[in-house]
Amino acid sequence: MFRTTKSPSDLESVLLVREAPELAAALREALGSATEEQRAGLEVALAIVAQAAERPDPAVRGGWAERALAVRGLSPEDDTVAAVKAVREAAPALSLLSAHQLVQEARLHRPAAG
Repeated sequence: MFRTTKSPSDLESVLLVREAPELAAALREALGSATEEQRAGLEVALAIVAQAAERPDPAVRGGWAERALAVRGLSPEDDTVAAVKAVREAAPALSLLSAHQLVQEARLHRPAAG
C-alpha cells in the first residue's frame, strides 16, 4: 500500500500507492463481457472501488495504521508510544516521525461508530 522514500529535505515521507483506478478499469472491462449472473456482483464491486477511491489520502493511511495496530491488539487511542512502536514494527523502514503521523491520522480518520 505504501513505502517510505527520502524527500529532497532528507526527511522520510510516506508514499501512498492507490490502485483504485486500475481496479475500476479492470472491473469495467469485465462488465463488458459479463453474463447477466455476473453483472450484479461486478457492479457492486465497482461501486465499492469507487467509494474507496474517494477517501482522502490521510484516511487511507490512517486506515492502514489502524489495521496494523489491531493485529497487535492495539487501537489508535491507546498509549501513543505503544501505538507508534507497533506501527514501526509493522513497517520497520518508517521513521519515528512518519509512524507518529500515521497514528495521528488513524485517530483523526476513524470511521464513526454506530
